[in-house]
Amino acid sequence: MAYKFSKLSGLENTLTYIAAALVIWKLWNDRRTTNKKNRARKEEYDQAMEEYTRRLAEWEKLFICMRCGHIFKP
Repeated sequence: MAYKFSKLSGLENTLTYIAAALVIWKLWNDRRTTNKKNRARKEEYDQAMEEYTRRLAEWEKLFICMRCGHIFKP
């Protein structure tokens, strides 16, 4: 059986290619947006980690009494 070429099959192929192009375009734009969001989250994480490191360094300078829990600052 031979493949029949008709206007309908050509239109279906065109619509399929357009749909595929739209899906690829949408995924590409979502990837770019996601990268921007990830960069913003990474900056927030880095700031929070710097704050945590600073607070940890301050805490390590303290002396805590093992009997009563009193905190002595040098």
